Amino acid sequence: MMRLSLAKRVSILSLCLIGFSLPWTAFSVSPVQANLEPNAIALGDPVQEEKQARQLVEWLGTKQYDKVIAALSPQLKPLWTAEKLQKVWESQVTDNTGPFKRIVKSKLLDAINANLVIVTVEFEKVTEDVVITFNRSGQIVAADFPEFRSISEIGIAFVTALANKDYGLARGYLHPFLKAEVFPTRVQGAWENLLKRTGPVRRIVGTQVRKGSDTDGVDLVLVSIQFQKLTDTLILVFDDQKQIVNVDFPLGN
Repeated sequence: MMRLSLAKRVSILSLCLIGFSLPWTAFSVSPVQANLEPNAIALGDPVQEEKQARQLVEWLGTKQYDKVIAALSPQLKPLWTAEKLQKVWESQVTDNTGPFKRIVKSKLLDAINANLVIVTVEFEKVTEDVVITFNRSGQIVAADFPEFRSISEIGIAFVTALANKDYGLARGYLHPFLKAEVFPTRVQGAWENLLKRTGPVRRIVGTQVRKGSDTDGVDLVLVSIQFQKLTDTLILVFDDQKQIVNVDFPLGN
């Protein structure tokens, strides 16, 4: 559920976007057009965006993964299959929540670089939010599901996705505001630039969590990685929704 105030989120993300460090740049899952006829509506229309978001969640809930994939933008469509989307939806969501029941409500939030539609969904066991992100061109650039893993586990999953060259999946762990700006190709470029200095990943050594204060609302996960040439640490900054708001790559020197 969305507990952190929008004002606080904007403050945190403004700082992180300004200071996004080293070779890293924002990245996200490919834009999705949830409407069956995506060109038939005006771009950036809040009413239509909310309808599109609800439709996308309905397709996920009723296992119509092909329709979701068919609606993806050209940048993201090649990165997803119905089987892959089903695996993510089930392992991350319905294995924990039980089956999809219905959409309870939805709300659109106008943020600095994107519109977020928060779709509240009733599952068999719990009621949770699915967040659909639209960029300023009216494209769906991210879908954020309820997260039941610890930030340490997410940190490992993020690095594992990078090491496996699954840049679309890695991008999915970023905050929606970052995903409004960053696409998988930029994630790939940043990671490959690092590997030029470090060599390939051999293994993840471990993680360390450093809790932030109640006022800043962020925690750090330090992921120790053994590369071919050295062992170094990747620093991930998480908000209280377990979303990555900043990435600090090792220098690799």
